[in-house]
Amino acid sequence: MNLGEDEIDGKLRRALSEELPDTARLEQWLRERIAARRVRMWIAAAASVAVVLLGYSLVRPSRLYRDAARDHRLEVIEQQPRHWRTDPAAIVKLAARFQLPDVATLAPAGYRLERAKMCGLEGRPALHLVYGNGTREFSVYFRTSSGGSEAIRTESVGQEQLAAFQNGRVQGVIATTASSADCVELAKFINGHA
Repeated sequence: MNLGEDEIDGKLRRALSEELPDTARLEQWLRERIAARRVRMWIAAAASVAVVLLGYSLVRPSRLYRDAARDHRLEVIEQQPRHWRTDPAAIVKLAARFQLPDVATLAPAGYRLERAKMCGLEGRPALHLVYGNGTREFSVYFRTSSGGSEAIRTESVGQEQLAAFQNGRVQGVIATTASSADCVELAKFINGHA
């Protein structure tokens, strides 16, 4: 038995006295594989974020619609205090800035112009007109247009239905809590008379 222990002791002494193998190439290879994997993970994460952001931007309403919906909700639905013009002469003066005809006639049957004020959409000045029929109100926003015409486009933002058009002179946006079909009809009527 002693001989076996001596043999084992000798092997251990030789193994411990030998020079260790060079593992630098193995370590370098492992580091490269780990780094490449990290890069692939970051690329995959960045691509996932890009896809989410792109998807969100495709379904997110434009700033024009968001601004109009927010303004309509705060100023008409929630009736937050604002400096409205209700005098017809003052409203005509505001409308003249946008080369609009008699804005009282822009309302479809059963509605009448109730008030107006200047506000901003997308950081640009806009005329905000509110029409009502005693039970329902809707907003019309007008901005000067750089020309050209666009068909009516619609969007929903929260409870608000919106429809926008451009007829060469002005761009209009309708905001209402009525149905999308009603919003489009209002936009058609107002676009035809603006």
